[in-house]
Amino acid sequence: MIRDVWYPVLEARKLKRKPVRLDRFGRRFVAWRAEDGRVRVADAYCPHRGVSLDQGKVVNGRIVCPMHGFQFDGSGACQLMPCEGQGAKIPPGLRLDLQVADEAHGLIWMWHGEPRAEYPEIVLFPYADLPLERSAEVSYVVNYNYTRLMETHLDMHHLAFAHHKGVPWIGPKMHEYSAELDGLSIKTRGVLAAEDGSKGTPFICDAQLPCASFVTAADSFRLIIITAPIDDKRTWMFIRYYQDIVKLPVLRRVMAWMLLQYEYRILQPQDWPLFDEMHGGTTGGTVDDVPMVLVKSDAGLALYRKRRRQLLAAQAESDAQKDELRVLPHQPDDAPARAAEGRAASR
Repeated sequence: MIRDVWYPVLEARKLKRKPVRLDRFGRRFVAWRAEDGRVRVADAYCPHRGVSLDQGKVVNGRIVCPMHGFQFDGSGACQLMPCEGQGAKIPPGLRLDLQVADEAHGLIWMWHGEPRAEYPEIVLFPYADLPLERSAEVSYVVNYNYTRLMETHLDMHHLAFAHHKGVPWIGPKMHEYSAELDGLSIKTRGVLAAEDGSKGTPFICDAQLPCASFVTAADSFRLIIITAPIDDKRTWMFIRYYQDIVKLPVLRRVMAWMLLQYEYRILQPQDWPLFDEMHGGTTGGTVDDVPMVLVKSDAGLALYRKRRRQLLAAQAESDAQKDELRVLPHQPDDAPARAAEGRAASR
């Protein structure tokens, strides 16, 4: 997985009075709101006897273990051990391992990487902060690696075939297609139309590494899709659907919800049987494990793969340098001089 980036992991509206379990990055975490109302995320298991804290509750901003009532505050420190009584000395190891987390764009985010003195701003697409009354949301888990889903969102020309029954007006040929890389973003534009260019549907499809996509095939509706890794084989998917077709205050969210249901219940599941039988579809491998021959209309996918490989290669190089520093024996300041003297004496 790509490190040293923010990952969206949960809808902010779902984090209220109770703790929430988060399975992400091959680990289990627990999220809750502390005394200041801000989000906290920690390793899910109580350091006392390993009970999963998401089964507990939150009291005055403290997360409470369901098995023994131990209470942990927003700094991760244990503040109460009921079995020992008020004022008992707290063992230094009895604290939670807090993760770096924040809230932005209606989502909870986790930093996956090395700690920093300052963290980059959490950036999402410009449409991410449109009024939510124009939108509807859904999230669910799918049994595919997140990289496969990211690539599929950039693969707009599969719509005319895999989703022909759902969007029969989409043409098969790519016209006026462009794809460019900008930092962690891949921006694609084009028109899907008939061979002669008639009945064209213009689209915008952008991807933001590590796991966000923005898709629109008309100015009247837009989708933000999050594909956050749970582990190598499972992905948390979140879809936020905006629409501008209906503008009446009471009905605009209802229309967004109806369009979202069509996307969630009709269009998205049309991909799953194809994924199941695709090379490496359910084995848990990433897109790098599957050989593919891409064409011009796959330029966005090619850029995604290229940028992802660059980031992973930089990670591997950094890890190798750290490993070398860990294994180098400590040498006193005069070690080179003494080594030279030893070589001279041996002659």
